[in-house]
Amino acid sequence: MILRDPFGFITYHNVSVEWARLMNDAGKNSTFRKLVKVPLSVNLTELGLQGFTGYLSVVGRTDKGEVAIDVDFISGAPVRCVFELLGEGWRAEGIRCLEIVESTICVECFAEIRKLRKDKVKVDESLLRTPRRMVGEATMRVGPERLAEDFNKLSNYLVNPAVLANLTKASRTATVMKARLRELIDRLLAMASSYPLSVIATNHGVKVIALAREHGLVALCVWRSGSVLCGDDALEYMSSDGADVVVNAIVSYVDSSALLPPLKEALT
Repeated sequence: MILRDPFGFITYHNVSVEWARLMNDAGKNSTFRKLVKVPLSVNLTELGLQGFTGYLSVVGRTDKGEVAIDVDFISGAPVRCVFELLGEGWRAEGIRCLEIVESTICVECFAEIRKLRKDKVKVDESLLRTPRRMVGEATMRVGPERLAEDFNKLSNYLVNPAVLANLTKASRTATVMKARLRELIDRLLAMASSYPLSVIATNHGVKVIALAREHGLVALCVWRSGSVLCGDDALEYMSSDGADVVVNAIVSYVDSSALLPPLKEALT
């Protein structure tokens, strides 16, 4: 069957059906996101932790200008990277590209994350030959040496409703994930590089709020059984048998300039 639309273009029915099927199949393997005030390092780490194979494609306005970015992954490792400043004629690839992407904040971007078979992923051989530490790779487990000196004091601020309201206002969702509660802080620290991050996790009658920066934990509180644990007590609970449950977690980028003291100073 041949169809003609109101603008006069001819469509072959069998081709249209096939095109629709292909687009539907692509949709099953693709996730689309709008990124607002989100550091791309979070997305790279997230895909790395998932062992993702496919590509991340980002276009939009960043702190570096209008960009188009493509990063290909195999088993969570970036194997190709292209960064282009739109309208500027400037482009970076390989290691230099990854360094730029990891330091980029999306002011307002759109991202496609698409799963592919390994043999369909584009590979930059020069990137494979250059050893580098992956974002979030080999992150140490949480220990006292990783904590801020005033960890307990800062943690106690999280029970203040005004502080929590201010933190919510200053946060922009970066990613949503499921994780075992006892592994949650490890994942947060892996993602928290030079940009401060918060995580709020709930499930099984437990709620967790934590703040991190530079792969270090800044504050932590756990609500469970009608009581709240903060600081070292919360950290101890996170490694207990009670924390062996899967929780739903929202990881957010925190605009520290919008926070009230003393969290503002701790995350700047």
